[in-house]
Amino acid sequence: MKNIPVLIVIIAAIVVIFGGLMILTRRDASSEKITPKDGIAAINISEQPTITQVMTGSEVAIVNYKFSPGTLVVKKGQTINWTNKDVLKHTVVADDSSFTSNELKKDQVFSFTFNKAGTFSYKCGIHPSMTGKIVVE
Repeated sequence: MKNIPVLIVIIAAIVVIFGGLMILTRRDASSEKITPKDGIAAINISEQPTITQVMTGSEVAIVNYKFSPGTLVVKKGQTINWTNKDVLKHTVVADDSSFTSNELKKDQVFSFTFNKAGTFSYKCGIHPSMTGKIVVE
């Protein structure tokens, strides 16, 4: 019976030493580098791809801080309607100043007729990170 306290101390020491080794040898997965091997490319999954929607038609919705579609292909002479579906106000401003809307409240529409071929990039003047493109053929 006198050996039981000694045995408990030995077991406790082993647990402490083993636990300390586990902490010292633990690796942080976020700091690991993955390198290409055997023709397989490494991919950084923290980067989110950007998807640009290209469509034909005459309507652009302004919804969730985006122009949808992001790129619209139209024919020369076609009128495009931008409709604000967001609660917040937005504008439609061409990078080359060829068209500019007033502030659009929810469900308000801005229309513009494209009489010249080319690519027209635009943004929201209030939220410049919102961008879109009209391609006129």
